Amino acid sequence: MRLTRYPEAMRRPFLFLCSALLGISGYAAAEEVLDYKAEVLSIMKKNCWDCHSNENEVKGNVDLDPATLADQIGPYNIIRPGNPDESGFVERLKLDESHNDFMPRKGSRLSRREIAAIEEWIAAGAIIDAEQLSPEEKTRLAEARPCLGLASTQFGE
Repeated sequence: MRLTRYPEAMRRPFLFLCSALLGISGYAAAEEVLDYKAEVLSIMKKNCWDCHSNENEVKGNVDLDPATLADQIGPYNIIRPGNPDESGFVERLKLDESHNDFMPRKGSRLSRREIAAIEEWIAAGAIIDAEQLSPEEKTRLAEARPCLGLASTQFGE
């Protein structure tokens, strides 16, 4: 269910309640949330780390280290939470290998399973570490998955 069809006056209190519940109890259990550290970091280390980490050299201003990854995530950034099809990051992974923007430039194409894992992570909100949710991540989770089923019962659906 999407909250966008309800007036702002109804959405704000609902999202505030969800955010408050997230702050008190964490968002469900951490293992229920797909996160970068658990699901994607190993793929990045295997395929992208040499060119896109602080351990070596950050090329193209794309830093995939968990500590700085938040700079790459947002509605106008290369990783667009909830929208893997609109994320330039995924787009570059799917290009033909002869294309100038194809990634990774060094090494071989990621497997379908690896790309699917990245897409699933982005679709689930592009959470970096489920154990330490940032305020922005809590908001994204609350908007993506209305908490505790309140949306359907509270708004009569």
